[in-house]
Amino acid sequence: MGVGCGHIPRTLWYNFPSVKDNRIFKEAKIQPSGDPVPYILNNQGLPPTRDWVWSKDTTLPRYAEDFLRKSGTDAFVVLRQDTVIFEYYDKKMGPKEALSSNSVAKAIISTLTGIAWKQGFIRSIDQPVLSYLPELKGKISSQLKIRDLLQMTAGLNFSESYLNPFSTIAHLYYTRHSERMMRKIRQREMPGTAFEYLSANYWLLTRIIEKATRQPIDQFTQKELWEPLGMPDGASWSLDRENGLAKGFTGFNTTARALARIGQLYLLGGNWEGTQILPTAWVETVQQQDTTRGASSFYKLGWFPSSTGDYFYAAGMFYQFLFIHPASNTVIVRLGDDPDTKTDWIATFRALSGQRPKPQPLPLAPGQEFLFNGDFRFGTSNQGDSTLNGRIITVEAKKKKQSLKVWIKKDPKSVRKLGNQVPKMKKFYAWRKDEVEFYDPKTYRTLVFSTYGDSITWKREGISWQLDRIRRR
Repeated sequence: MGVGCGHIPRTLWYNFPSVKDNRIFKEAKIQPSGDPVPYILNNQGLPPTRDWVWSKDTTLPRYAEDFLRKSGTDAFVVLRQDTVIFEYYDKKMGPKEALSSNSVAKAIISTLTGIAWKQGFIRSIDQPVLSYLPELKGKISSQLKIRDLLQMTAGLNFSESYLNPFSTIAHLYYTRHSERMMRKIRQREMPGTAFEYLSANYWLLTRIIEKATRQPIDQFTQKELWEPLGMPDGASWSLDRENGLAKGFTGFNTTARALARIGQLYLLGGNWEGTQILPTAWVETVQQQDTTRGASSFYKLGWFPSSTGDYFYAAGMFYQFLFIHPASNTVIVRLGDDPDTKTDWIATFRALSGQRPKPQPLPLAPGQEFLFNGDFRFGTSNQGDSTLNGRIITVEAKKKKQSLKVWIKKDPKSVRKLGNQVPKMKKFYAWRKDEVEFYDPKTYRTLVFSTYGDSITWKREGISWQLDRIRRR
């Protein structure tokens, strides 16, 4: 896609997208349902943050409200079964405040695609895109399918960098004439061969839904999603200009409670009070990983399914989330601008849903220094990663802090020759999780000692290394 320059002053002025960007764009309004179903509210509070917040910050505020304020959260809702059991809003916000959800909007477009398919407006997601957008003939492949747009395997020529004001995503986000970009869409790679996260895919999906249903996306949202769900709150789609085109890939603006109800629709298999709004097959499909036609295992029809299949979520820039955990009937919504978060939000949501309890530090037992103290040398990881091979760490039990102090003692010559290829590991403290396992809340490292302390299994981000003791201390 080529870009013009009219959007550049707006890009430089507003910089990155924000959850408050609905205030700077024109909107297509979605009214509250004519027959609203009130939210069920029973604020039970949340446990102290040490029990559920996974963070690299070891000085967490004790109470949930203080943590959420510190983390830049504007709205936070926890729904269980059919009841909102906790909600928080920044002092400048409130439960009726509509916020943008950034790329969580892609999950909404996905949902509307499923509804359009159920109602026969779209015969199949394996239909060619040209069936609905014939004006792109000669610019995109005839083999490009709706599925490829949903799965981010379209292979379009597009740049997804907001850092560059000349990029196509900055143009698409801030332009007042997004229809001109359709004329400049080109195929870069054959569709269905490789995953690449491109917002242009969902902008085109929005156009397909409008063509298929013969109505603007806001009207289709109102009639087929908002009214059947009995939404007490309104919503809107951000437009490129007055009476212009909805962005679709972003700019879905509503309350955190309303997003939680959309999550509740997924918990209920697409059925709301006896009406099958969304096909059950669609709800089941978005939770399953799929790598066909070049798709990524972690992205499915606008959602992020877990590898274990027990939760899935929609995510937007700067940590907007619509998280769904079916087994515990839990939906969690987090909205707010926080580009430098130290929080592992998904692990936090899993802990709140009871799926992944956060370990509590245990005290060191008398005499355990002998078991843990010493120098250990890295071997090659079980995934074949050799970047740490040969490095030596020193472990020292710190009784006053009830933890282990771990730091690099020295690098072998073979490691030093690699220079900047090997990241420097700073000193950290690991707290005891059980008899022989320790964890570091800042980096999520886990150290598991053998029974006699002769070796350590070092785990981080799904990769583990074996370290052997070379001396005791």
